[in-house]
Amino acid sequence: MRGLLALQDADITRLREPERGYCIPGLSFTARELFDEIKLHYPNFEWTVELDENMDKFSRLWPDTLSLKEPYNDLNYEPRVGLREMVFKVIMAHKDRML
Repeated sequence: MRGLLALQDADITRLREPERGYCIPGLSFTARELFDEIKLHYPNFEWTVELDENMDKFSRLWPDTLSLKEPYNDLNYEPRVGLREMVFKVIMAHKDRML
């Protein structure tokens, strides 16, 4: 959200990307990375994955990473939350709801 607001409020003369198009990076992770992080909180956590062949093909078309350079240089934007913090916050919020 911060990246979109930064883009909306940016001085147009500072926007150097073609057609003022920016990839706003945020949180990106694999299923394995997410499951490994959850296991830090719940060591007995187990999972199974059943891939849909068409969705798997589609997902492989996406880039593995987005450049941080352009949004930082032009919008002074960089992501603030990583996977570890996000998983912790979600687990704590879930625990609070269960009380």
